[in-house]
Amino acid sequence: MQTYKKKVLKWAAVPALALGILAGGAAIAQAAAGYSNEMTLQTIAPGASGTAGITLTNPDGVTHTDTLTFTMQAPSNSTFTDNQIGQRVTTGTQAANGQTQPTNWSAAGCVLSNGNKTMTCTNVSTTVGAAGSGQVGYLDLMVHLTANPGAPYSSTFNDGSIGWTNTNGQIVGSAPQAIGFKTPVDPGAPMVDPLVAGGAVVVAALLAGGVFLVRRRAVATRS
Repeated sequence: MQTYKKKVLKWAAVPALALGILAGGAAIAQAAAGYSNEMTLQTIAPGASGTAGITLTNPDGVTHTDTLTFTMQAPSNSTFTDNQIGQRVTTGTQAANGQTQPTNWSAAGCVLSNGNKTMTCTNVSTTVGAAGSGQVGYLDLMVHLTANPGAPYSSTFNDGSIGWTNTNGQIVGSAPQAIGFKTPVDPGAPMVDPLVAGGAVVVAALLAGGVFLVRRRAVATRS
């Protein structure tokens, strides 16, 4: 699992809910003056499809619902698989009990453009679960991505984004937040047994030492 740490962003004092934002769903540290943003990338093989997204966290003990308009860009070497956005709500109590609500995928108001590299979803009802039982509430926002067949293996592409504007001020609007994915190791690449590789290093070292000794002896004989 690769984790990319980003700088802490400061929020001004606002009456609306200031949400922590986290790409990919890893845990974050919530602070009163801001939040930390870390990204955990899902693995998608070239030509295959998977999910990417961010997690909004709610430290407030009240559930917040707003109508948002999302603008999303697919990462390089990928396109959006379909025109759906997924939401998975977890309240603090549910998080403590290890339970979440099923993911709700919807294409309502979502339009693809730019060769499926851009998606806009308008007037999307969005809810972030309330905190409780010592746990923050969560909302996972997800999209389906398809990696290009020619995407290089063992690579990371985290230049996609999700941003949104709000309607009633319950969820603070956000500048684009990074989303991405990574590709696995090439399954066709030759595998080298570490014992064999280690033995080869030892042999090479011994041979190098032998050449050195032969040269020393040759020099001594000539002198």
